[in-house]
Amino acid sequence: MMQSIYWTGRLLSRAIWNGLSNYTACGDPNVNKRREASFISAVCGFPKDFTRGRIRKGQFGDAAWFSAKFKTVEVIGVADGVGGWRHYGIDPGEFSSFLMRTCERLVSMGRFTPSEPAGLLARSYYELLESKQPILGSSTACVIVLNKETSSIYAANIGDSGFVVVRKGEVVHRSSEQQHYFNTPFQSHLQDILV
Repeated sequence: MMQSIYWTGRLLSRAIWNGLSNYTACGDPNVNKRREASFISAVCGFPKDFTRGRIRKGQFGDAAWFSAKFKTVEVIGVADGVGGWRHYGIDPGEFSSFLMRTCERLVSMGRFTPSEPAGLLARSYYELLESKQPILGSSTACVIVLNKETSSIYAANIGDSGFVVVRKGEVVHRSSEQQHYFNTPFQSHLQDILV
C-alpha cells in the first residue's frame, strides 16, 4: 500500500510539473508578465482558556488581527494582549481587539499614511485612550502595509509579534523580536508608540 501511494505521488508531481513547464513555455505574452505583489496570509488560533476565551472574526482569546484594503494598498495586523492583566480582573483581549478593529476602520476609510504604519498604530492607540469606556491593558502589535503599485512594504512592530518576507520560496527578511528580557516583550504603551 505504501509503495502505491509513493508511486501515485511521484506520478502526480510529474504530471503537475510537466503541465507547469509546458504552460510557462507557451507563447502567450501574459504568461511572463511580472506578478503583482500580494500578501499570502492565514489565521489560526485558539484561546488559552476555552471556558472564558473568545473566538470570533478578528479575535482568538487575547490575540486579535485584521486585514483591510484601500485603493492599491493592503494592510494586515496582529496584536496579542498581555495575559498578565487577567490577574487584575481585566480581559486582555479587549485591548488588542479594540486596537486592531480601529486600525481596520482607519485603513478602510483611508485615514492613514501607507508609508507610516507606526502612525496607524499610534492613531488607533489614541482613539483607545479617548474612548468613552476606558479599556485597560496592553499588547504587542505588528502592522504591515503593502503598496501594490510600488511593491514596497512598510512595517511597525512592537514586542514579540513579527513578520517574515518570502520571495520565490526564500526568506529574505525576518523582523526581530523586541523585548526587555525573556517573556517581557515591548508593549503598546504611549511611550513605546511615540518613540
